[in-house]
Amino acid sequence: MGLPNGVHHIAICTKDIKGPIEFYSQVVGMELVALYWMHGVQKTCHGFLKMGNAP
Repeated sequence: MGLPNGVHHIAICTKDIKGPIEFYSQVVGMELVALYWMHGVQKTCHGFLKMGNAP
């Protein structure tokens, strides 16, 4: 097994999704791919952001 060569994506879960999405997209340059309500957790979203196409 080799060493990691990059970051493909991150998943974040928070009650305040706007701030983290703005940070990761505007500052880090990631792209929002999907946004879902968290099952069983009120007022909480699960966001997926991609950074590149690492294998």
